[in-house]
Amino acid sequence: MTETTGQHAMTLHRLLQITKVDEVNYIKEDLSIEPIDADVIIVDEVSMIDLALMKYLLTGVYEGTKLVLVGDVDQLPSVGPRKCAKIYNFI
Repeated sequence: MTETTGQHAMTLHRLLQITKVDEVNYIKEDLSIEPIDADVIIVDEVSMIDLALMKYLLTGVYEGTKLVLVGDVDQLPSVGPRKCAKIYNFI
């Protein structure tokens, strides 16, 4: 992504400053998300996002920020228990 856009790329966990809570869980239910200062956010491999991570991403997006979700049916499924892309027919 960095080579193509010339902009810095990172994982959603790093962007949202989400760290591992314990051996099983990566996301706390009461996590406070800082707003993401960007005009456009491009998210690749959307099929791997579960509902909790999508909630945190959308919480951090400013009104008016463009959110581009990229994925395809042959990508790996979510590692979390809830498959966000399938539920909302993103892919």
